[in-house]
Amino acid sequence: MRALKTLFINYPKDELRLLRPLISSRVVEPIMIYAPDIKLLSPQSIFDLGEFDIIYLARTGPKVLDDLPFLMKYNYKIPLIYGVWEPTLIKRPYRPTNMIYDIKNLVKLATLATKRSMAYHVQNAFEYKIYKLFSKNVYLIPPCIDEFRPRDKDEKFTVSFIYAEYRKGADIASIVLDYFLRKFNDVKVNIIIGRGFLKSLFYALRIKHGNRVSLYNTIPRDSLYELLSRSHVLIFPSRWEVFGRVALESLACGTPVVAFDIPGAPHDILKFSGCSYVVRPFDINGFMRGVLHYYSMWKENSTAYENISRKCVEVAQRYSCEKVSKLVRYMFYKVLEYLRY
Repeated sequence: MRALKTLFINYPKDELRLLRPLISSRVVEPIMIYAPDIKLLSPQSIFDLGEFDIIYLARTGPKVLDDLPFLMKYNYKIPLIYGVWEPTLIKRPYRPTNMIYDIKNLVKLATLATKRSMAYHVQNAFEYKIYKLFSKNVYLIPPCIDEFRPRDKDEKFTVSFIYAEYRKGADIASIVLDYFLRKFNDVKVNIIIGRGFLKSLFYALRIKHGNRVSLYNTIPRDSLYELLSRSHVLIFPSRWEVFGRVALESLACGTPVVAFDIPGAPHDILKFSGCSYVVRPFDINGFMRGVLHYYSMWKENSTAYENISRKCVEVAQRYSCEKVSKLVRYMFYKVLEYLRY
């Protein structure tokens, strides 16, 4: 069978690992284009590039309606898969802007329900239920992991947190980290700040607790795996996620995760993994109990902690790129079977 010539529009560059098994096995022949301003893209300009079996359009930014003109104009016979790489609904809106965001997405979904040539790729069970209300052609496929790096942990109990953003729960993380740094002298903290606007919270932690707090603006992926592998627990207090791949990467490094029960990896994977601690949103005391659970286990029963660490890797291996890419292959063939006119 020949490779499916597939045009990927705005596919996330750091998620190409999911496609590599399909490319190497000649299931997919990819052509990648990136259109930062999707509003300027027309369906006809796409077809000027050549003939394709499938078009995959990824929604990766927070601007809900930018790609709607393109989607509404699309009336060609080539199936189009709409990849949802940003949350469609924020399950518990916290600000008026969140509620407006949700309303826009629902209007958009209702509008797109008339498009017979479209299928949807979603990443968590909550969004799968939403999209199934509007379309039969919905495929639940999570991100994948292509590296597994468990190793010996640091001598001190190490807690890690990633990205100083409101949606990532940076304000909650700063409270939790400050509590454990004050209460236990053998705790240290790694924080990847990224480009978040709440970085001042963690600069204050650094000033208060000195070299027990390590701050990183951004680090290469190899260094991220190294940091997660040395950590004893990753705190993941996100308010919303489309999935939350860093939680899966933490498991792949043998590091358990403490998280709130939100759609994505926390509800779909961590909650039932047997190697993470998931509490109801947004119970900060319960969250602290989760971190304390792993601290006490590390301190008092190292064998139990090592067993949990091994279990984390076993869970992550279920989401290897070789396994998850088979779901992508199934999606492509089903889309061709059911959506081509």
